[in-house]
Amino acid sequence: RSHAAGVLAYGMGKQFFEDSRFREAAACYKLAASVLESHLGNRAVHVGKVLMDLGTTVAATGNLDGGIAALKRAVTVLRRSPVGELHIDSAQAYTWLAQMQERTDCVEESLLSFGEAYRICRSKPDDPLLQKHLKKLRPKMTGLYANLGRFHDAVEACDSGPSVNADDAGDRGATLFDAGRYQEAAEEQERALELERVSENRPGRLVTLAMTLCRLGRFDEAERCLTEAEELIRAGKCFPEQCMGRLLNARGLIFQQFARFGDAIPMFDAAVREFSTELPPDDDYITSAEASKASCLINIGRMRDAEAVYGSVLAKRRAKLGPNHPDTGFTMLGLASSLAHQRNQVALEIGRDGLGIVSAHFGPEHHNTGTAHLQMGTVLTALGLMREALTELRTGAKVLKRACGANNPRTISARQQVELLKQMLGQS
Repeated sequence: RSHAAGVLAYGMGKQFFEDSRFREAAACYKLAASVLESHLGNRAVHVGKVLMDLGTTVAATGNLDGGIAALKRAVTVLRRSPVGELHIDSAQAYTWLAQMQERTDCVEESLLSFGEAYRICRSKPDDPLLQKHLKKLRPKMTGLYANLGRFHDAVEACDSGPSVNADDAGDRGATLFDAGRYQEAAEEQERALELERVSENRPGRLVTLAMTLCRLGRFDEAERCLTEAEELIRAGKCFPEQCMGRLLNARGLIFQQFARFGDAIPMFDAAVREFSTELPPDDDYITSAEASKASCLINIGRMRDAEAVYGSVLAKRRAKLGPNHPDTGFTMLGLASSLAHQRNQVALEIGRDGLGIVSAHFGPEHHNTGTAHLQMGTVLTALGLMREALTELRTGAKVLKRACGANNPRTISARQQVELLKQMLGQS
């Protein structure tokens, strides 16, 4: 009779949950868990499943701590149950627990829980349910690692087996790009296009591949990708997601790479206009295009205009992302460059603060930290502090060589900057 009461309470909880009546659902699940645990014991699979539903439902009411507590109990019960911990139910419970821990800023605990779910999924490569869950789990783990600047771990998480669909390949390509492994990123992005030849996602994938090809110095191929993407967008064969704005921004970046700054600026302006039809002024797409425009303004000598644009972007990013976000740090370096070219000594402090923010986030060996050292080198050069500038440029070149390889276009460009400054200083 008590078992029947527990099953009834659980069924009522399911109905309340489907009606989005989460508090009533949580009360029913709590009763069901209590009744079933007293009847079946604390090692029953059914008890673990009810506790898992209780945890997710309590969290849906806004009580994340209560949800975490219930999910921890669910994990304990499921691990003790006859099916054992290497089961889809345990993997799902750990994943829910990890997501809630992440939402409460318990990042290390979240990584441990994700790691347990990942370990369970990898333990049985022939289990279709676990492998299906692994596909969902992998982007969550890589995203969390990437947000923490732990790109080596992110790549390791995404390297768990071959890409079997376009989304899988696209996610892996994005992670490899963030890690500075551009050749491998391009291969995954090309695989995504191959796996999904006809799709409304194709224009976006083409633009993404074009951005990676630019990093590899393969500009002709990048332009062909953008041409195909534009044709698809204009034909209406496109999943919205700001494709035209991204395409215009990518064209601007290609012009920028060829030092055609006067051609790049109108592209960035057009991208901002396109993005602004759907996005708020502080959206990352908009501020990124504006920052790229400001960089071009420096290169054509319009320092005051560049200072104004960088100042606007910095205010937006500080307000939205916070003072210690790497995008904020890079914007500070850009602003410092515009000020340094005007011989404003304030540039030195702003630039050093920006470099510190980027380095603290990504760590000393990441390619973004190498880029930040190079930017600090240009600030010091503009201020006439040549020997200090040479130190920063050398550091940046070494970091890029280790992170991206000796033959990467960015590494080659960094070495050229070092050699040029050495010649100016009369060094061999």
